[in-house]
Amino acid sequence: MSNPGPATTTTPQYVDGVASSTNPMVWGMLAQSSAAIVAPTDTTEDVLATVNLAAGYVGANSRLKVRFNLTNTNNANVKTFRIRLGGLTGTALASFVTTSLAGVFGEVEIVQNASQQAETGWGVAYTAAPAVVFSANATAVIDVSAATTLVLTSQKATGADTLTLVSYSVEHFYGQ
Repeated sequence: MSNPGPATTTTPQYVDGVASSTNPMVWGMLAQSSAAIVAPTDTTEDVLATVNLAAGYVGANSRLKVRFNLTNTNNANVKTFRIRLGGLTGTALASFVTTSLAGVFGEVEIVQNASQQAETGWGVAYTAAPAVVFSANATAVIDVSAATTLVLTSQKATGADTLTLVSYSVEHFYGQ
């Protein structure tokens, strides 16, 4: 198997081969990393990882699956992890708030609703507590027939707190 390449590649790269909008595969790993990414010491929403989606690649009825593992400061301050389609100013299709939970592992699905201009996203996360955190259904109107990005972000109420994206992966499942 070949390395799927960095998350910031212009064209999606795959473990199982190369795909394009004219020659899609049923499944492909778009991006993955096990190198810890530490959020900056500020209170703004910061991009931790970016996945570029080529124009037209994500077709009608396709889905993206994002898995992530986070650690953060274990205190009462709010730390938020979001997955946005359309870049930092795009729509948050999943959002998880953590305070006194030291670790979070989660999975999010973003589904194209029978077109390239309508998405629904939802997710679930499990904590070290143990507890389950849900991200309710969110909808977007992002035109994925044009090139766009999927971003994983963090935002903290207190800049000195930590939030670390320990690992993540983004998979694409081609829709029929």
